[in-house]
Amino acid sequence: MIRVIAFWAASMAALLLMLIVREEQISAQGRIPSGRLRRLWFRADRRRAPRYRVDWVVRYRRSESQSTAPAQTRDVSQTGAGLTVLEKLPVGSMLNLEVNLPNQPRSLALTGQVVWTKEVPASPNSPDSKRRFFVGIRFHNLTIEAQAGLLGLLGNPAADGLIEAGGESTQPDRSAQYARIKRVLWLVEVGMSAAFLWGVSATGVSQKLDHWATGQISLWPLQVALYVGLLWLGWSLFSFPLDWFGGFRLEHRFGLSTQEFREWLKDYGKQSVLGGLLGLILVEGLSTLVRTAPAAWWLWATLCWTAWSVLLTRVGPILLIPIFYRQTPLADASLQHRLEQLLERCRTRVRGIFEVNLSRTTRKANACLCGMGGSRRVLISDTLLSHHAPEEVEVVLAHELGHHRMHHIGILLALSSLSTGFSCFLVDRG
Repeated sequence: MIRVIAFWAASMAALLLMLIVREEQISAQGRIPSGRLRRLWFRADRRRAPRYRVDWVVRYRRSESQSTAPAQTRDVSQTGAGLTVLEKLPVGSMLNLEVNLPNQPRSLALTGQVVWTKEVPASPNSPDSKRRFFVGIRFHNLTIEAQAGLLGLLGNPAADGLIEAGGESTQPDRSAQYARIKRVLWLVEVGMSAAFLWGVSATGVSQKLDHWATGQISLWPLQVALYVGLLWLGWSLFSFPLDWFGGFRLEHRFGLSTQEFREWLKDYGKQSVLGGLLGLILVEGLSTLVRTAPAAWWLWATLCWTAWSVLLTRVGPILLIPIFYRQTPLADASLQHRLEQLLERCRTRVRGIFEVNLSRTTRKANACLCGMGGSRRVLISDTLLSHHAPEEVEVVLAHELGHHRMHHIGILLALSSLSTGFSCFLVDRG
């Protein structure tokens, strides 16, 4: 079993790498602007926080002065800002800033230190003869309110553009940065999985656990359960730091999570227990097949995996999702009528349209068409309903219906079954 999982992990990592390299080749031919590999590993801007081109009105006061002076922002990040001022400010000066934010009733009070300054070259065609200076400010001792205000505004389309190292401005793309980090974390998790399985096998830990479990219990199903349980506990402890960073720290860094650590840990415990139970069922079934059909276990394993995947797809909305989120019928009658018309045009039958309290854990907005047969339903997050117009909700659902109409779920199930069968076949022959 360990060999099967290790081979699967290595195969998935190799497939992903092949896709990334292929995209990079297409990028080199000029058919797309940039491949994932270049953006993933060769980022031009390695600052701690990305800078955004914004145009905010600021008044500042030097710590030793009582009078204020006007300034204009050039770019802002979560850690500092670039300002245009009408006087040369000495490096090291402490400034009290009052930022007038667009579409906000209150200004934002910040404290910063001048870290660099330079004079702006005068334009020969400008009728204004005043001297102007660019200054760089590093924020000091930001309050929680100020941090939250900056995070929300810089993740908002009101920021005109992200400033790259070369000085060019692009649309702010925190979502792309977030997705890039998620992809890296996935690669790290795959590598950790392979390293963990190789380690317990190569060092003899797996054999010792197997021998110990055999000596404790006489019934082989319970022996398998004890062995898998100990192995799962070891993996959970080994991977917890990565799970914490990707599931809690990263979500808070991008202002997406609404959970305190205690709440996140509770959900994490639920996921671990549920994943362990489902994994135990798979391992017990595989062990049974190896014992009862040693000549063709890999074929039966493939068929059982296909049936298992279909079963989880069918019962997921009914049994699994309610463990974490509450589903209630959509209350907006006009929106429900609109979405039902869309479903009818796409010739898709569903059990119902439900609202999910996704805001319990995140600020992300989403919708999905999940389930199979009699359990198929539309799930729309309360975050999507509360922050987006009905037209936008319809567009999101149309995207999900596109997956259904193009049979993407069936294709993924088929690919999963083929890869599982191929891996089991190689293990059987190896």
